[in-house]
Amino acid sequence: MAGNLGGYQVLVTVVKKLGGPATATAAVATALVAVGSTGTLGAQKIIQRLKGDRRSQSQASNEPSWIEVVDHVANDNGITLEVGARFRVIATTDDTVVIEIEGHKDNPHVVAGDYLASISAFEASDAAEPA
Repeated sequence: MAGNLGGYQVLVTVVKKLGGPATATAAVATALVAVGSTGTLGAQKIIQRLKGDRRSQSQASNEPSWIEVVDHVANDNGITLEVGARFRVIATTDDTVVIEIEGHKDNPHVVAGDYLASISAFEASDAAEPA
């Protein structure tokens, strides 16, 4: 590079090689649009993936897990849960639990938390928050 023009001289040389200011402006605008579109599409895919992961995690965490009955103990409510039966907790209060018994048509059932603890691995931490 001769003289003290520096970057200006390089810019003028590049514009001349591209065919003048109009062509150089069009080339720069096209390149910017292409880069911007690619960046936008990439960002949208990343956002959709993050939203999808968050949705699947929240759905999985909101779904109560099934608890298996491991012992048979008589119940005063008339509900019989045999060994191997499965239930899930729908809601709880102080000592009462609302459960859904897998395969029963007359769900839900209200039972004592102590009863569930005596026949299964039920603990207060297994209970779902009331809706």
